[in-house]
Amino acid sequence: MKLGGKITDWKRRPVSQGNGRGSAGTTAVGAQDVTIAKGDVLIIPAGTPHKWEDAEEFTSYIVVRVDPDGVAPLMALGTAKFVPE
Repeated sequence: MKLGGKITDWKRRPVSQGNGRGSAGTTAVGAQDVTIAKGDVLIIPAGTPHKWEDAEEFTSYIVVRVDPDGVAPLMALGTAKFVPE
């Protein structure tokens, strides 16, 4: 992953149902390469630039976002489906 740095082309992205508020960009000057492996846990603080650079296999991840303005609607439980290969 690329982690940290300063995004040179930062922009606010539209609010999405699945992610709520957020931002986007393509390049973070000063970002560091971070290698993660099976069993690792990486916690990325809010506002920290991050980008998946390469993944050789399926990666599970959890996103926790605070949404005090309630812009991301609650999703119904039981609607997500995991399809193993």
